[in-house]
Formats: sequence, C-alpha cells, structure tokens
Amino acid sequence: MRHIGYIFFLIMTFFFVNCNSSNYQKFSKPKDINAITSRGDINRTAFKDAAEIPLYQGNGRFGCLYGQLGLHHSPESIGKFGKYGVTQFMHYGHFFRGKYNNDYLLPLARIYWENEPQDITSYNQHQSFYDGTITTSFSFGENSIKVTTWFDPVDRNIAGYTIDVKGKAPNIIMAPLTTIKAHYGQTVNQQYSGEFSENTWKGTVQANETTTEFLVKTDSQIDKNDKGLAITLHEGENTILVSVNGKINKSADQSLSDTQSWWNETWQNHGWVDIDDDAAQKIWVRSIAYFLSSFNDDGIGLAPPCGLAGNLWPFAFPQDLSYIFPVFLSTGHLDIAKSMIEYYANRIEGNKAYTKRLFKTEIINGKVYPAKPNSTTSVDGVFCPWVYPYGDFKNFHYPTPPNRCMYEIHNTGYLSRMAFETSVALNDPVWSKTYAEPLISETALFYKSICIKEADGYWHIFITPAMGQDEMGGINQKDYLDALYGAQYCFQKAVECGLDPDGEYQQILKDGLAFPTLVSPKGYYFTCEGQTLSQFGTQKHPPQLNALAFLPVGKVNDVVKTSYNLRYELTDKASTPFFWGWTLGEFLLAGSRMGDVEGWKKDWDNAFKADYMDPDYIQIFESSKKWYGSFYITTHGLFAQTLLENIVSTWNDDLAIGHCMPWDKVRFGQIHTQLGVDVSGNIENNHADLVLKAWKDTEFRMNGKEYTLKKGQTQTVKTDL
Repeated sequence: MRHIGYIFFLIMTFFFVNCNSSNYQKFSKPKDINAITSRGDINRTAFKDAAEIPLYQGNGRFGCLYGQLGLHHSPESIGKFGKYGVTQFMHYGHFFRGKYNNDYLLPLARIYWENEPQDITSYNQHQSFYDGTITTSFSFGENSIKVTTWFDPVDRNIAGYTIDVKGKAPNIIMAPLTTIKAHYGQTVNQQYSGEFSENTWKGTVQANETTTEFLVKTDSQIDKNDKGLAITLHEGENTILVSVNGKINKSADQSLSDTQSWWNETWQNHGWVDIDDDAAQKIWVRSIAYFLSSFNDDGIGLAPPCGLAGNLWPFAFPQDLSYIFPVFLSTGHLDIAKSMIEYYANRIEGNKAYTKRLFKTEIINGKVYPAKPNSTTSVDGVFCPWVYPYGDFKNFHYPTPPNRCMYEIHNTGYLSRMAFETSVALNDPVWSKTYAEPLISETALFYKSICIKEADGYWHIFITPAMGQDEMGGINQKDYLDALYGAQYCFQKAVECGLDPDGEYQQILKDGLAFPTLVSPKGYYFTCEGQTLSQFGTQKHPPQLNALAFLPVGKVNDVVKTSYNLRYELTDKASTPFFWGWTLGEFLLAGSRMGDVEGWKKDWDNAFKADYMDPDYIQIFESSKKWYGSFYITTHGLFAQTLLENIVSTWNDDLAIGHCMPWDKVRFGQIHTQLGVDVSGNIENNHADLVLKAWKDTEFRMNGKEYTLKKGQTQTVKTDL
C-alpha cells in the first residue's frame, strides 16, 4: 500500500509541476481557506465574572471593542470589566482640533445593557474572522439572548446588530458620550440632540466645532430617557442599525449579508498562510483581521496605534503605520496601501510648509529661540510628522507641538519606504510619478537640508530641535543613528528613481554617512554622538536594529550583527523579560532577517513570559503589563511581518524561502513580493515546493540560482532549504 501511495504521489507531483496558470489559481486559493482562516477564531464557552480581553471589530472607518455580553461595558461596570481597555464607538469622521492645534479622535457613543444580566449560564462567544461577525449567546434565569454584531465594510458608516430574545431582556441604552477626558488635560463636552421619525433616531453629536450625524434605526421600541436612547427589546429577533455621517438604505439582513460576503471574498482573494503552530496561526489571522478593521481605502484618516479599539492615543503615528504597511503589500491589499500614499501625497504642500515652520524655532526652558541647523538656515523638503493631522496642515501644531517626541527626524525615512515599495508593487509609472515620486524626492531633500560633510570626510546630521527613536536617548543630539539610516534610505531611493539630477545624493552615499563615528568600544552602534558606554542597557528601543527591521539599506554589517546579539543587554529591562512599546516586535523581525531560528524562538516565547500578549493569543499589549493598552496593532504589524518573513522574504534583494523556519511545516499562497513574483507553496522537512507567478517581467535570484520570468508566466520549483 505504501508503494501504491508513493506512485500516486509521483503522479500528483508530476501534475503539479506541470500546472498551468489555471491550476495555479486553484493552488493559491485552496478550498479550505475558510478552515485556514477559522483557525484564528475566538471561542469562549464560559462567562468570566471579572475583566476579560474584549473583542475588536471594525471596517477601517468605524469600529470598537465589545465586552463579554456582546455590547459595550455599562458605565456602572467599567470599574469591574474595563481593565483591558475602553468599549465605545470610534469613527474617523469624529475628531476635533484642540490643544496645541493638534487633531484628536473622539469617542462617539456607547451601546450597552441598561441592567447587565446576572448569574450567566450556557455562555458562548464566537468571533468569526472569516465572516466578520461576533456572536454572543447566554442565558440567565429562564431567559436567553443571542447577540450578533458587525461593522459593514460595504456601507462603512454602518454598525449592525441582531438580538434574539427568548423570555425577557433588559433594555439597551445607546448613549453619546457627553464628557470626555482628552490628552494634555483637556475636557471635551459633547452635546447631542435629535428627533424620532419612524423608529429612527436622527440626531447629531457636537464637540467644539465638530458636528457628527448619528442615526439609530431599529424594529424595536425606542425612546429617550435620562441616560440616552432606550431600546426595549421584544421576544424574537430584534435588529438595530447605527450610522455615523451617512444614511441607512438597507436592512439589517442585507448589511449582515454584505459583511459576510466581503470578508469571505477578502480572505479568498489575498495572501494567506497556514502555519503548523496554533499560536502563530492565531496571531497571523487575528492580526490581518485587526488591520482590516483599522484601515481601508477611504483616504479619510489614518489609524491610531490601537486602531479603532479606542485605547491610549487618539492620533495617528506614521512610524507605527509603516510597521503594518509591508503586510498590506505582501498580502496584496494594494488598494489600502495606494490610498495611504495618496493621502500623504495630497498633503505634501502643507507638509512642506509645516517642515519649514517647525524647524525655525527651538524651545529651551519654555522659551522659543531660533533654531541653528548645522548646514543651512532653511529646511527644505518634507519632515514626516510624529503624529499626522486628520484635518489639513494649516496651523497644525501652531505655534509649537505638544512635546519633544514631535521632533523625531527619523520618521521621514519610513514615509519614503512606504511610497517606494507601493510604487514597486503597483507597477504603474503614471501613478508613481503623481504620488510616490514627490514623496521620495521631498523626503530626500529634507535630509539633504540637515546634512553636512565635516573634516572627517563623513556626512553628519544635526538640527534642533530633534529627537531620536530611542526616547530615553536625549534630545538635540548630533547624528541620531535612526536618522542616519533614514537619510541613507531616502538618498538610495531617490537615486534609484532618477530623482538625483545633480548627483548630490550619489556623492553623499559614496563619501558615506557618519555611521563609523558611532561604533562603540563594545562593537555596537551608539544611538547618537552624545551616547556613552555609561548608558549601556538604558534604551527603550534599539535603533541599532533598524537595518534589520525597518529600512532595507543593503548588506548588514558586523556592527549591526553585534548589536543584534546584544539586543537584550542594550534594551532596558529586556532580560527580565519586560519590553517597552514595540521593542519585542523589532527583536523578532530582526531575528527573521538574521535567520536566527533559536534566537527567534526565545523572543517568541518571551511574548508570553513578559505579559506582552494575553495567554489566549488574542492581542498584544502596548508594553509588558500595560493591560489598558490592548490591541496595539503597531506591534501586531511587526508580529505579522516576522511570521511572513520567516517563510518568504526579499529583504536582502534575493527571494529567500524558509529563511528562518521555527515550525515543522507551513503552506502559503498569493504572497506578493517586491521582486515581481507572487509566491505560493509549502515547506516541510526542509524542502519547499513552490509556484512562482510573475506579475511583471522580472529577473531575480533564489537559493543562488537566477530566474527570469515574463509577466503572467508561471514556474514551479522544488528546492531544498
């Protein structure tokens, strides 16, 4: 029988090796994509009468976290259940410009049980990522309730609910938030008003100059009381649709059907992986779902670090977005990437003016003084802001930003990378010239404006005010390591794109940036000129790993390798283990690029040892033990990247398959690479069976062998790793 099975295997292998484009499509979209995705589902079978990780749901414009009873926490229960973050509606259209002329997203409203049921039995909560739904069922006494929630990804202003009741159910309260404690000591008072029309509440929520339309439509009874809008449920099925800044032109059934179809088709038509490790697969599926809950192709706003979960910061950080961005490109979500680059490019003139204004002054002891750039009195180009406005750049951060972190000059390199790699992935010269190239050009110009060649022959970077990526590393220092990497990357891509007509960037790269001046006696890079060995082990983040994690600037040198080997010693509390912010995500991604399987396993295990991730692999905290900062999608971006980089990588310009394989086997499909091929296949026992499909004419190397494919051509490859 074994011989017969082996013969059958040879026949099937022959068929697979000789497959055509049609068979490739079947391989890249297996019939079990639902089962692959459902491995990431969240299933709970017991109610926990204590704080529990809430569940995140959204459509990239509108979203929130939901608690164990299927809705938001009531105001009375927040103290008991709110340990892991807020539960409230967030929508990118609801923001205001407040203190420091900064833009802030505001929570809009809550939907919750007026009197939360007690003595819960027969409990089940299931988040289906394949369908985009959360279903929560429970009994109390002789009554039972089933709540299904979704955020419509077709009509993106709509959130939907079906609530099946047997017996009796408490009222549901829909209450706009009236008093909000915002960043920098602000208190924002929101007012709401409206009227009923055919069982629909048509109203507005107003905060300062912001007015947001708010609709609630239900087939249940709806009234206004002192808490907000009270919805009285009847026995049987109840439906509720909530809309923000839009109309409700569909039924709840249609909205739910649209949602399920959209999520089904999205999982089917984009890059996927199937890892023979439950924890890794859960993190992969859930991370992708959280990205799609936080971003879409709207072009109306960028996600804060915790997305639409509403935790921690109410503004968007371009650096954090760049940690997620490669996943969109690799999985073929090019519409989202394209929209984000257009969002940046359409604001380029305002960004240039912001750059000139920001670097004309510095703050010393609370007083404003003229800045002293080392190379020129005028800073040209685009400095990528630490936080990006939801409105326009006019008067943004006027007269000065809220804090010193707003002057982190390394951010600009990440903007260039996002623009360049999107340009490559889209392969559309007209689009690139319109949107990507202006960003690549202006980011390089910014670094040139603050770069000067000194007597040692190297090009140095210095401007005030300024700060480095390691927030514990001091302000207004010379030659921040991360800024040198940013400048190197921007100059390289400007040259590659033909945006260096006078050869200035080529000359800087030939002479060299000031990296050699930062090599410490221990063989790692200092983070800036002012750092000394006495500060060894005090870093919040390790910028020394930038060339392994954030900016592909070329072959990794011995200093970077030494820095990687010292990553736990360099970083504050890492050996405890304890990790600040996205630091452990950077460790993992650097390990993938180094091909360090044992080091990667150590870092992965530390995610749980350091209370950096909950025991059920649902989400990642902003820092170790920072439970209130749940659903930190910034680090989810790094975790998703590292899982994929272990399998398929082009970081070093070659196609590397299974470069860092900590698992026994893995399947994957439709992985969109920067080298011009989509890759599908499987890896098992150090052997890979691959299907390469060219999406443009391309030449590349894999495992030391040259490959040349024409656009649309498919090639099968069997290779040992």
